[in-house]
Amino acid sequence: MFGLACQPLANVLLDFWQADNSGAYDNITYNFRGHQYTNAQGAFKLTTIVPGLYPGRTRHLHVKAQAPGRPILTTQLYFPGEPRNNTDTIFDPRLLMTVRTVGTGRRPRSTSCSTSRAYRPRTHRRVRLRAAAPGRLG
Repeated sequence: MFGLACQPLANVLLDFWQADNSGAYDNITYNFRGHQYTNAQGAFKLTTIVPGLYPGRTRHLHVKAQAPGRPILTTQLYFPGEPRNNTDTIFDPRLLMTVRTVGTGRRPRSTSCSTSRAYRPRTHRRVRLRAAAPGRLG
């Protein structure tokens, strides 16, 4: 996670939630929800499944991010190469995750403030996030 000056932000509270592999949100037991903090380098790691599709939306992860003493940023992170990215009315290409195939899952490459977005096909339905997607808090 990077600030407006492109410096890593430590101790950013990240709150994630997403649909299950059928495209449904669990609003009873709250599976596929959780939170964590970025480390001193602004990095985080999240291992989860690739969410299923549901009507009108492309695959995405919800995230709220709050740097210490700053307001909350609520956003979504998107998967590159998804056909529904072109039809989802709230899709924002600036929020694409950078992912690559790794063993049994997909995971974003380490990112910095200026990074190219490359995509390689998935081999499994699990995604592992290892660094903040190219987003900025300030």
